[in-house]
Amino acid sequence: MLACVEGTQAIRRVRDFGVETPLYAGATGRALLTGMEPEELRSYLASVAASDGSVIRSMDVEAYALDVEAVRTRGYAITEQELTGDLCAVSAPVFDQSGRVVAALTISAPADRFVDELSRACVQAALAGAKDLSRLIGHGN
Repeated sequence: MLACVEGTQAIRRVRDFGVETPLYAGATGRALLTGMEPEELRSYLASVAASDGSVIRSMDVEAYALDVEAVRTRGYAITEQELTGDLCAVSAPVFDQSGRVVAALTISAPADRFVDELSRACVQAALAGAKDLSRLIGHGN
C-alpha cells in the first residue's frame, strides 16, 4: 500500500502500512491479477492451491481464473465481505506507460453502507481515479 485516505465517519476502516494480504484475496488482488496473462494466472493459482492452506484450496482454480478475466473485461473488481468481514471493496487496475498493471486503486466501505447507490459511486470513482493515475504515469500518452 502506497497511500490511504481514511473516511470521516465514526466507524471506518483503518489500514496499516506494511500489512500483507495474499494476492489472490480481495478486490485489490483481483485487479492486480488482471496484469497476468491467462496461462500465467492459471499457473499461479494452481501453485497457490497446491501449497497454501487457504480459501483458494477449496476453490475451483478455473472458476477463479474466469472471475479474474471478468474483472479484466469490465475494468474493476468488486468483493463483498471476502477478505474482511463486514467490508466491501471496489478496485481498478492502474497501468504504466507500457500498458502493464502496476498498481490498483481500491475503495472500501462497511458492508451496511455499501448499498446500490454507494457501490455504483465507488465503482465510478475507482475507475476514474485509476484512469487518472494511469495517465499521470504515462499510460495513453
